[in-house]
Amino acid sequence: MFNLFSSAHAAPQFKLKPIDYYFSDPRVQGLLQAALDGNQPFAQQWVNQGANPNEEGPQNTPYNRLRLLHYAIAAENVQALRILVSLPDTDNRPFLLQPSNAQMTLNQSNISSAEN
Repeated sequence: MFNLFSSAHAAPQFKLKPIDYYFSDPRVQGLLQAALDGNQPFAQQWVNQGANPNEEGPQNTPYNRLRLLHYAIAAENVQALRILVSLPDTDNRPFLLQPSNAQMTLNQSNISSAEN
């Protein structure tokens, strides 16, 4: 007997909400939108005006928070990833993604190799 139906399921997809659901600071919203639009100079301008590329939200819940980088990943926007990784944070340090017990610096070569 041949079974036409598979029991395999695709991975669940993250249902991304609008930017303002996660981030209330207009500077951070502007920074993320500039990154999503691929506008590096405008993204840098938002950082110069105080937008923090490491902002986390939404602030009204301790669960399911995202950072700008997480949002770009969920939006599947490689261009935004490149821009966000290239920006210094508000203390002018290179962007760092800090998992629980390890620290991993993302750079252009990591992203380029991930695309291939």
